[in-house]
Amino acid sequence: MKKVIQIFCIFFLVVKTVSAQYINKQWVFGYEYEPDYKVGMNCIDFNDHKIEVYPYDYQDDVIFMAFSSAFINDNEGKIALLSDNCSIYDKELHFIEGGEKMHDNDFSHEYCKDHIHFYVISKSNIFFPYIKEKDHYFQLYKDVYATDVKLVSSNIMLNKIGFNSQNKLAIQSHDTIDDKRYQSIAIINPTLNKNKDAWWIFNLGGDTNEYSAYLLNDNKLDTMHKQKIGRKINERSITVNGSIFSPDNKTMIQLINGIGLQVFDFDDATGMFSNAREIKVRIDTFKYWSFGMCYSPNSRFVYVGTGGSDEDPPYLNYLYQIDLWDNSVEQLATFYQSDETGWDVGIGSISRGPDCRLYVSPGSTSHWMHVIHYPDEEGVACGFQPMAIDLPYRVGKVLPNFMQGGSECDPTYEWPFALATQTPVEELLTDINMSPNPGRDIVFLNSEKIQPSLWTLDLYNMNGKLMKLMKGINSYITQIDISDLSAAVYIYKVSDRDGRLLKVGRLIKI
Repeated sequence: MKKVIQIFCIFFLVVKTVSAQYINKQWVFGYEYEPDYKVGMNCIDFNDHKIEVYPYDYQDDVIFMAFSSAFINDNEGKIALLSDNCSIYDKELHFIEGGEKMHDNDFSHEYCKDHIHFYVISKSNIFFPYIKEKDHYFQLYKDVYATDVKLVSSNIMLNKIGFNSQNKLAIQSHDTIDDKRYQSIAIINPTLNKNKDAWWIFNLGGDTNEYSAYLLNDNKLDTMHKQKIGRKINERSITVNGSIFSPDNKTMIQLINGIGLQVFDFDDATGMFSNAREIKVRIDTFKYWSFGMCYSPNSRFVYVGTGGSDEDPPYLNYLYQIDLWDNSVEQLATFYQSDETGWDVGIGSISRGPDCRLYVSPGSTSHWMHVIHYPDEEGVACGFQPMAIDLPYRVGKVLPNFMQGGSECDPTYEWPFALATQTPVEELLTDINMSPNPGRDIVFLNSEKIQPSLWTLDLYNMNGKLMKLMKGINSYITQIDISDLSAAVYIYKVSDRDGRLLKVGRLIKI
């Protein structure tokens, strides 16, 4: 009996070690250091059960943490490694041994230069931990081969990173998994197997639906099987996102140009996909370009952010929530605003935090970040708050890639920033507003240019509870009694008679 308990404890410690390493609690992202232009490295820190935002202490004149960049934390929840997909750095932004040059081809030479490191292909680079060995890491990444008509990967590569004789992080081995086989740059995220003792790695051939599966543990990489399933994908099919696995490891999704989502069921014991299906979402590689895709912590919802086109004044960006229980799609919000310097603020990439919130980049070079407070809640109750965090420095369209697998997160973090009491701008789809705002007992829903026709108003508190419901709104000005509500910030949603979302805004009761 004692031996069984010891074995269980060892297994428990191994799993806890893996979990601790891929729940990253310190995020670093931004640009090379130019303080006069509000450019530098940001840090969001979730350590010590707090959420803090501050400039990252170590600045360099080269690194660019966006698009195909990546980072990973150590067991203490602090930055261990960073990569801009040109080089690999330690936490002080110094090259690690063997990490100065990740690629050796003509395409990379155009992006990885002395004065800028900016490798363009998004989500094609990621760190993840060894299963057992403390502070040892894998790095999986793809190179890029460009022709006049194609932009694809020709190799998928794996680095093993540990410590050298000076006790500094160094590349210990470098291997090519798939060599000279053109691939769509779609599969780059590993996921744990059912026993939590190895990583599943997948690769997809270019213009095919053939997935190669590999199983990686601390000592070896095994080729497992090939499987043809779903839609054939080529470089014109994909958006700027990779493919991601759900926190419960039961599904995998991809964004497909002109289609929306391709969804597979996933068996983490065998590494096999099944039940391929498609969910229609407005995504177009050249107009409604998607920068953001992320699961909710409960694996039920997928959030997708897209840009708009010049047909959508004023270049509105869109946020969708896809319910995998019934394959329904809801447009949660639209957003577009210029910040005080004239840079656009849209909807960019989406990352899941250890506090169970989703963090959304501005989709442009601005210092604002959006937040989805309650991503496990359906519809507007998810609490999307635009321009929720004012960062020290500017952010790229896409946040760095990092491990977000697993369902572990802690919803008890207190939110340290203003809950939209003075959001810089309302998110507008039409000229609809609530006034006075802040209001005390009576407020008015105003529609200045569009005649309401059987509209519906839903009013939620910040915990996602429906507080008021009004149907059949037909007047340009509609009176709303809020005297029975407590002083707080509320979210209101206005929909037309067909249920299409017209406006999401915030009402402050004083």
